[in-house]
Amino acid sequence: MLIAVETSDIVESTKLSAQQYEQVIAILTEQLVSMSQNYSFTFEQFRGDAFQITYKRPECAMLVLLLVRLRMMYAIEKSPIYLTQSLAIGKQTISNKMGPVYILSGRTLDKVKSGDLALVSSQNLQSVDLTLSTKFLHNVINGLTQKQAEVLFMYVYSGFTDHQTIADMLSTTRQNVSTHLARANAELVKDYLMTYENLILEQAAC
Repeated sequence: MLIAVETSDIVESTKLSAQQYEQVIAILTEQLVSMSQNYSFTFEQFRGDAFQITYKRPECAMLVLLLVRLRMMYAIEKSPIYLTQSLAIGKQTISNKMGPVYILSGRTLDKVKSGDLALVSSQNLQSVDLTLSTKFLHNVINGLTQKQAEVLFMYVYSGFTDHQTIADMLSTTRQNVSTHLARANAELVKDYLMTYENLILEQAAC
């Protein structure tokens, strides 16, 4: 079966105070627990600042990865938290934690620069250059302010709902939401996620 495995860690976690670290881990855990059932994944945390997610529905993996990345960026006021994330896609049984997809995800994490977002696959995904578009996504997300990250998180998490609904959730104006989303390239992010999902569903059907 086609699965996805994400291996990630928190950038410069040792520079956080004990209180900040506990806050970050609590928010991270809460976010993963709240999404795990809806998006059919399991996760485990290890080495203190690292975690690994196994997706039974790999078409949902990039959406979850992005949501976690955005949520961490505004977890602590004035101190955005960044993640190094490696997402690997391939065919194997989920029960084999030493299988090729797990190995590919872990090895890729060890190779990429701190704070990067990497997508690798043992499948034929050349029909759309996801490697290049994922680099675009990484640059867009890492350039966001904390407020832009929060608004984009709400937009994606809500299933791309209308701007007024997000404004009501955040107790702000529709114009503020629209401005933040425009600066965050929200529609291009949406297009990327839809392209990723459709391509992975095509691969899973093969």
